[in-house]
Amino acid sequence: MKRIGRRHLPAVSNLLAFATAARLGSITLAAREMHLTQSAVSKQLSELEQFVGLKLLDRTTNGIVPTVAGKEYLRRVTRILDDLDDATADLMATRGETGSLNLSVVPSFASFWLLPRLSDFAKAHPDITLNITTRTGVPDLNEEGLDIAIVTNANPPARYGNDLVMGIEAYPVCAPSLVADRPVASLADVANLPLLHQSLFPDAWSEFLQAQGIEGSRFSAGPRYSILSLGFQAAVSGLGCALLPDYLTAQAIEQGTLVKLSDAYYRPQQCYYLLYSPDRIEAPGISAFRTWLLASIGQPLPT
Repeated sequence: MKRIGRRHLPAVSNLLAFATAARLGSITLAAREMHLTQSAVSKQLSELEQFVGLKLLDRTTNGIVPTVAGKEYLRRVTRILDDLDDATADLMATRGETGSLNLSVVPSFASFWLLPRLSDFAKAHPDITLNITTRTGVPDLNEEGLDIAIVTNANPPARYGNDLVMGIEAYPVCAPSLVADRPVASLADVANLPLLHQSLFPDAWSEFLQAQGIEGSRFSAGPRYSILSLGFQAAVSGLGCALLPDYLTAQAIEQGTLVKLSDAYYRPQQCYYLLYSPDRIEAPGISAFRTWLLASIGQPLPT
């Protein structure tokens, strides 16, 4: 971590004037928003340009626009000011207690596994406000203002600390109506059903059936769904047979809206991982959520 000193640290007021004027394209509008005079804003802009030794804004007949150097500086300064504003707001709102936690989760895991269990976390940590967004892929925690993320990945990025949350074991399931008039006695019979595919593991059916000694050329045919929950709904609707994790299907099987066609399962390389910045692992909110999550799945906290 860099030591914060004065050599490369301009005044926050100068940065605010720069970010506001660049965003509004006008010193007059910036002065109005900041409740300052135009001369005061102009002075702060001049001080900043003198401090960095570069021209950051061009004055035109239509207002002001960032220079090439100013655009890149503005991007980074805006992010820093937003982080500073968020950090200060959290501190003021919580009086220095744990505060809020920004979490990104893959959609199906969020809906079917995490949300049904979050009341336990809320009871154990009433001082933590958990803000949840859903997305596929690996997010940039810093760029997206996230504290932690739960992702599906085969090889988590080395820049993040990670904990294995759970592997994926997917079983063939379908609506009872799909097999009402065609008994399924073996996986060979399953292979003859309409097959539903997941973008998360596009070759799942081919790999699964071939591993069971069943050969065929049509195993990749059929509709494809971008997230597991869509494949789940398609299976419940009777559109075909899907390979889905048991955490997703257990309740539907118990209720009779899905049937499990075999105990044989497909295990892809992808697993669910918790990601966090290594230098923030001891932050109270991150530490609390990490401890709770691993305890919920029966995993010991790594030392």
